[in-house]
Amino acid sequence: MRRYTRYAATALATAALAAGLTACGSSSSSPGSTSTASASDTAAWADGLCGALVTWRSTIQSTIPKPGSGKLTLDGLKQSATEVSDANDKLASAIHDLGKPPTPTAEKAKADAQNLADELKSERKKITDATSSISGAGDVLPAVSAITAALTAMGDDLKTTAGQLESAASDKNWQNAFHDSSSCQKLSRSSG
Repeated sequence: MRRYTRYAATALATAALAAGLTACGSSSSSPGSTSTASASDTAAWADGLCGALVTWRSTIQSTIPKPGSGKLTLDGLKQSATEVSDANDKLASAIHDLGKPPTPTAEKAKADAQNLADELKSERKKITDATSSISGAGDVLPAVSAITAALTAMGDDLKTTAGQLESAASDKNWQNAFHDSSSCQKLSRSSG
């Protein structure tokens, strides 16, 4: 009975997290296009930023401990924690590697993404702490709960950042870049 309860709780938490990670905004109508060099630079930069966020989300979704996956063990949870940490580091590096944003709106977008990376570090620490506190089978369920809560918070943070990126309504180049980028559309698509 205890095993069933543990798996049921994990399944419910996993479903909630999956919903949070895939519901990262909604797509609105695409504004008209522009053909300036600034628009091209902005488009490439926006696609790079959104691509980094989409890659992070995909990695985290595949890392979520699922019943029957073999990850609901001490080693499996530690492996998940390492994968989350690596994904967060890669996201922070990708944001840094984008370089100077081409427009003031892109500058704000980079700040929003950097803020997300900082928040992810905080959640990553909670995951690491949860896995390091496991000393026996009785510690697995509390660790899974803590990890799931941290992953849910990460999904919420990503959803907020995606909304911020999409809502830069005053900059037509940014709007066009966001709406024309396949990576940005994957990020904003509510059905992931």
